[in-house]
Order: sequence, then C-alpha cells, then structure tokens
Amino acid sequence: MNKHGQQHMPGRDPNIWTLIQENFPHLMVGVATFLMALLRAIQDGGKIRHAVTGAMICTLLSGSLYPVFLWIAESRGWPPTVAFAPCVFLAFLGTDWIRERVDGLYDALVKRFLK
Repeated sequence: MNKHGQQHMPGRDPNIWTLIQENFPHLMVGVATFLMALLRAIQDGGKIRHAVTGAMICTLLSGSLYPVFLWIAESRGWPPTVAFAPCVFLAFLGTDWIRERVDGLYDALVKRFLK
C-alpha cells in the first residue's frame, strides 16, 4: 500500500500520465501528420495499403523534423506551437512531393559529381 491507501501495482509506472503530458506535442504531431497524410492519399484515390505506407513515411519525417522546427521557433522568439504547422503541411504535400524534392537534391548534389 502507498501513502494514499492504494495498492501498488508492480510493473506499472505511476508517472505515465506525466510522461504523456510532457510528450503530448510530439504525440499530437505524429497523430495529426498520420491522419492528414492518410486522408490525403485516400482522397487522391490511392489504395489503402499505399495510403497507410505514405502516412507512416510522412509521420516519420515530420516527427524527426519537429525538433528542428521547434528550435527555429525558439530562436526566432515564436511560440512553440508554430512548429506544429510545417510538420502537418509536409503530410498534406505527401510522399510524391517529398520524393520529387529528394530526387532534385540528389541530381544537384550527387549525380553532378559522379559524371
């Protein structure tokens, strides 16, 4: 029993809600990005498997870029919520747009030196 008269449950972290609260912005970026990319792909008429795969790719990309957008917002003196929008916007653009930009970067940076 703990000091509040509740029985302690082994294997359960009593601070899980604190952990969720601290990471809530990151979780919301992931959820919003996934849903935006999924809905966008479905609206474009893609297969569900393709839509889910594209949504996962967009979520991984925006999740990894979210700290960068946070850093930019903090360095400019903007509120941290400003970093949320570019992540979801990447999902709106979709994996095809991202692939075209990466191909362009590859052509400009790598292919040029391989000739």
